[in-house]
Amino acid sequence: MHFKTAFLTLLFLSALSQATFDHDQIPLDEYGMIMVHDAASGYLDTNNIVTKEVYDWTRTQDMPTHSAADLLFCGARSFDWRPSYKESKLQAHHGDVTIEHTFSDTLDEITFWAAANPTELVIMHIWDCVSDDSGDCTTEVLKELSFRNLTAIDDCNKLNGITVGEAKALAQAPSSGLGLVLPIMPTTGNTGGQACSAENYDESIACWGTKSFTKSSSDPANPDVFDCIELENINVDALYKDLSVEEKNGLMTTYMDKVSQAGPSQGSVPMYQIQALWEESVASVVIGELHLSSLIEDEAKSKLNALTASYVNADRFPNLNYIEVNNVCDGGPELLAALSAFNDKHASARK
Repeated sequence: MHFKTAFLTLLFLSALSQATFDHDQIPLDEYGMIMVHDAASGYLDTNNIVTKEVYDWTRTQDMPTHSAADLLFCGARSFDWRPSYKESKLQAHHGDVTIEHTFSDTLDEITFWAAANPTELVIMHIWDCVSDDSGDCTTEVLKELSFRNLTAIDDCNKLNGITVGEAKALAQAPSSGLGLVLPIMPTTGNTGGQACSAENYDESIACWGTKSFTKSSSDPANPDVFDCIELENINVDALYKDLSVEEKNGLMTTYMDKVSQAGPSQGSVPMYQIQALWEESVASVVIGELHLSSLIEDEAKSKLNALTASYVNADRFPNLNYIEVNNVCDGGPELLAALSAFNDKHASARK
């Protein structure tokens, strides 16, 4: 969906779903939100022919105006954020790829949007902080947050059992006018998960027919690992025929059902994700490159975000917390509206 169209759609849908229900009493781990996977990768420029091939399989989001606020306009309310402090510059990274956009600018983009939307809770899960010998990444992140009167949650246990309203109270930055931005960066006590969120990663859920090379669903000891196709003796040009769209969606749907049915309290951390995105592996990236695809195009062509929204609208999922997506500006406003309706139902049931 074109960014302008997505923005107008979001405004319309937001007007339709104005809070007639009080979401503040919903437990935070039962509150449906869109998390954007590797959010900072949206800053990468894939127009450079030298870096295009690498960035195509690194960039998970599209930022039309090169701002994190783009993702918020498209429906994101939670960020998977991975900082990098190298050569005395606090930026971000995805794996080995440094993303040259300062954390300071990112915070400005997010807090300006939050200040203009003061009822919206925005959560930043800050983790995988990498450094070189020029300084300590965690220390530098905390400095930037403190400069804006933002206090990071430093222990996952502080989020146990809290409601959306209590999370908003934690996010309040007195007299700062920064809106409801809650950074989570555990450094003490319970530091589990991806900054207090259980990721529920399953490498077998890939867009390009891949197979787990460490497990097999034919192994009785691993009954929950899904079958995908073997890579040996395969006609790459006929890959879609070897694993049809229906089969791919079936693998994804089975995975989403399983995580939703498990519900809250997954492991030792207070929040959890359904990763509604095509996972990356060495094999899936190689095959995707042969098809001249990318992480963004994989989502756009498969319409995975639209499929996920249709499942939420159909009340398929009994429990939801984070739905983590790629390419949120394709179908994000519709998914946000579906989650708002889901949250309305839960709020109504708690009256």
